[in-house]
Amino acid sequence: MATDTRFYFASSAAINGLGTTCAGSSCAEIVMMVRGVGQKLCEEINRLNGWNVSYSLLPSDTQTGCPFTGTYDCSGNSIVQVIFSNAQLSGKNSVCYNDTVYGPTYTQVILER
Repeated sequence: MATDTRFYFASSAAINGLGTTCAGSSCAEIVMMVRGVGQKLCEEINRLNGWNVSYSLLPSDTQTGCPFTGTYDCSGNSIVQVIFSNAQLSGKNSVCYNDTVYGPTYTQVILER
């Protein structure tokens, strides 16, 4: 997985509405993202998580971050990205959504902070 850009573990994103939300490193979750999962799988992941919505109605958002290397920010400045500002995605710890850059993307929180 280290060379496969579809699988990504990040530690510089604080999910809005989950745990503590702020732009500081104390609020960042460790998340696993799987990019390009396909529309049907995306719908099934959400259905299994209790959110039955067709892919065409999924909200779009974007999630960037730095690979997890033992710190909770990208450049040592204790600043992280607050993600999922869309109300439909806010507070979800396991969700598939339409990433504006990567398309159907599954995000699973591994460590909520």
